[in-house]
Amino acid sequence: MNLTGVETGATVEYSIDGGHTWSTSFSAVEGLNDAQVRQIDVAGNTSSATSFSFTLDTSAAAPGVALTTDSGSSAVDHITNVGTLNLTGVETGATVEYSIDGGHTWSTSFSAVEGLNDAQVRQIDVAGNTSSATSFSFTLDTSAAAPGVALTTDSGSSAVDHITNVGTLNLTGVETGATVEYSTDGGHTWSTSFNATEGLNDVQVRQTDIAGNTSDPTSFSFTLDTSAAAPGVALTTDSGSSASDHITNVGTLNLSGVETGATVEYSTDGGHTWSTSFSAVEGLNDIQVRQIDVAATRRRRPRSASCSIRRPPPPASR
Repeated sequence: MNLTGVETGATVEYSIDGGHTWSTSFSAVEGLNDAQVRQIDVAGNTSSATSFSFTLDTSAAAPGVALTTDSGSSAVDHITNVGTLNLTGVETGATVEYSIDGGHTWSTSFSAVEGLNDAQVRQIDVAGNTSSATSFSFTLDTSAAAPGVALTTDSGSSAVDHITNVGTLNLTGVETGATVEYSTDGGHTWSTSFNATEGLNDVQVRQTDIAGNTSDPTSFSFTLDTSAAAPGVALTTDSGSSASDHITNVGTLNLSGVETGATVEYSTDGGHTWSTSFSAVEGLNDIQVRQIDVAATRRRRPRSASCSIRRPPPPASR
């Protein structure tokens, strides 16, 4: 304390118990101090006491720091899509300061950046005490990219015709820990699993990353074709005595049920080897016929046919 009006040679006394006891020395304590001060001059006169109260504050506690919203897969993983901080333990009237360079410079404002944020936070209380700094690190992630979608196997006649006999999707750009969702109704409902159906499939795919961001959906359409029907096989001309006796003098076949773009194969050795061409031989012909459609699906059970080719007899000599 700073005293004025003390006479030369006077003795100064202090009381901190309302004047019950007096001492010639005074030591302030942390917090509220209620003191009385008097002087006894050289003539032995004791003055009235002057009362004085003050608060001694010699330190400020480091503030508590957390995320306002920890939106990651865990509530304590320090991954978020909201880059604001929640401070606790800040004294009334104190000034809060932030540093993002290890404490070299300080600012009264803080704006998180995309990615990793290393921040330090301190407070300066109304008594002028600067607290220790609290360090806090977190990752700000405010967006998720739409995943890439393709067929695992595009088995059609072209590698990009989106026709396949394998209905699984190959996804790219999926973030570690992200949840992938599929929609087959234009985005009205979403599921974490997808099963392709025979025929046309219109699917949307999106991901929700560990920060809670949901990407835009990627739309993808493809045709799943897992079977090819066995073609119908008949003689172009059944010229025998019966139209169904499989005896002919014309060794060409009439195929039906062949899909557009399909490849037709023939076997004359019971299915051991196959060829895209067939030439009938004189006599009995045992043949199998199958088709491979544009989805590269083979008919597992080829259609078998037998026919006998008999040439007409040569004309009689004259």
